[in-house]
Amino acid sequence: MGSLALRVGAAYLGEDYVFSRDVVILVENGIITDIVEANRWSGRYLDKKGLVAAPALYNAHTHMFDAAFQEAGIGLSLREAVAPPSGLKHRLLRSTPPSALAEAFKDALLRIASWGVAGVADFREGGLEGCRLGLDAAEGLPVAYVPLCRPSPGLGDLDEVAASGRGFGIPSPLAYSEEELARIREAARRVGKPIHVHVSEDRDEWLQRDYIKAVNVLGADVLVHATLLTEEQVEEVASRIKGVVVCPRSNQWWGAGLPPLSALLDSGVAVALGTDNVAWVKPDLWREMEAAFNVLRLQKPGYADPARVLRMATLDAARLVGLERRGLLKPGYAADIILLDPARLGLRWSKNPLASLVKRGGPEAVAETYIGGKLVYPRLGP
Repeated sequence: MGSLALRVGAAYLGEDYVFSRDVVILVENGIITDIVEANRWSGRYLDKKGLVAAPALYNAHTHMFDAAFQEAGIGLSLREAVAPPSGLKHRLLRSTPPSALAEAFKDALLRIASWGVAGVADFREGGLEGCRLGLDAAEGLPVAYVPLCRPSPGLGDLDEVAASGRGFGIPSPLAYSEEELARIREAARRVGKPIHVHVSEDRDEWLQRDYIKAVNVLGADVLVHATLLTEEQVEEVASRIKGVVVCPRSNQWWGAGLPPLSALLDSGVAVALGTDNVAWVKPDLWREMEAAFNVLRLQKPGYADPARVLRMATLDAARLVGLERRGLLKPGYAADIILLDPARLGLRWSKNPLASLVKRGGPEAVAETYIGGKLVYPRLGP
């Protein structure tokens, strides 16, 4: 893949995203090897002094193929829109030609790459056929694609789905018998792949203690949404799972409420951001970060730690979906780098550049996206 040296006007470096001016980021074979002050570097470099470098973003929960029917059924409730098997989205997934689903998916994936996203976890419905459709459609695209696949009703393709995807994406533990949940758990353990599951998004299911089945029977590794969990329930699950993915804008859209974000972070559990259904929520992690920051301020007055919010869309998001050594501008990590226009962030006037990145960042500020050290936006050549 070769070498790359980027000289940037400033960069958000390391696990604390320290705003450091005039540095050169050195890349070898897609990996950051060093980051040095520009006055200490005498070699050649790409001159990007007018731009600011940040780690690329990772979307920890989406339904990417829903991009084929944006804003369908705009006034429907959550259950009417997405509940399997008869919700609108499932009827549309069955009736839309696979070629159209794949085309919409590719368009959405390339679009989010231009917004600075280097990886995405996708709940892939449709059993083995749906899992393969996602893998085939993502082939050759720059964004790291993590299909979390769902076995068909009856689990007839369970072992094939376990082998094909990067893990399981389960709609709700209440959609299966306890015997079926145990079979899914054992299939995942045999192949060493994680289980992600929707939990505590719908009040009726929460009242039936869906999170208890998710943790105790299914053995879930990652809970998605967790919107209605109480602080006591957060403490209960925090020691038993790998992490939680929250989607505050989706929860607001569907009227589900707000995730207990401050309690989750205080519990010590890893928390990541996702954008959920592409059909109804723009898969824009910049908007999601600002929304999460606002939720934290609402739930915990005085809370102002933009580093924790950025980590939810970078380092912790990448880790929770199995993308290791990504999400930081740090030697040894993948060279997944966004170059941003500081004028579009208003950094000249900022008293807190990290907070400005979280609160004011957006697709319009992204000038270039590098994934694995390769420029993927804007593309070079035809």
